[in-house]
Amino acid sequence: MERLIVVLKGIGIAVLFAASVVLLKKLLIEPVFSRIFRGNLSKILQAATSIIIQLILFYVLSRFLIRLEFFGDAPVVNLLKGSGMAATILFLAVIFLAVMKVMTLNAPKSLDASGFLERFLTAVVFFLVLALFEEIAFRGILYTVLRNTFTAPVTIGITTVAFLLLHLGNGSIGVFAILSIALGGLVLNLMREFSNGIWMPLGFHFAWNLLQGSAGFNVSGDNEIEPLLNVRLHGPKILTGGRFGLEASIITITLLVILALLLIRWQQALK
Repeated sequence: MERLIVVLKGIGIAVLFAASVVLLKKLLIEPVFSRIFRGNLSKILQAATSIIIQLILFYVLSRFLIRLEFFGDAPVVNLLKGSGMAATILFLAVIFLAVMKVMTLNAPKSLDASGFLERFLTAVVFFLVLALFEEIAFRGILYTVLRNTFTAPVTIGITTVAFLLLHLGNGSIGVFAILSIALGGLVLNLMREFSNGIWMPLGFHFAWNLLQGSAGFNVSGDNEIEPLLNVRLHGPKILTGGRFGLEASIITITLLVILALLLIRWQQALK
């Protein structure tokens, strides 16, 4: 019973955080900035404000409710490590796809310098808002509350399942997509456990989405931004991931398995 209460507490605080962010966005951020600014500038400023609000809420929660050091260990280094691991996996996956001749890179639509910068900034803030939102909710709040009571394997298991359930409504979901999301959640939770903070999984999550979305791949079944490149996949769904995107490719899934094993091995070596 006590353990069930802990789980419910973690879920409750995560929902409180999510509801606060959504309400502030709908009732304050969007109405204000939509009236003052237009187009992508409005979207960029809305997203930037949302990022600041999320960090403030996370700081308050970390001080009073969830007992997590806000900055953690080496936040900048861990952000770069997480981003680097995401970039490495995606780079290797793209190389495999290119070698197998199931990927083509078409010339992007012509953009001047200002148009390119505007589109790039829009993508950055869009994916940073999403990554930060999910990482604070799952690795910042739920994981921390559970870890104060449960062992690492149990906490990782529960949080991975919760992360998977949140994404089951994504477009073009299928068996390989579900496997990819579960592995992604596992990798993020391993990073959270081993780095003792949210910054490494945040770096991985942000770079994972940004690099795919900017290249023109679907991100977990969707792509809501204008890409900077024009990458197209064609061929067997098991290789390309189909409409869900590169994440559901058997190549990406295999690389995620390897990364999870390397993270576990890395932690064992540090002991």
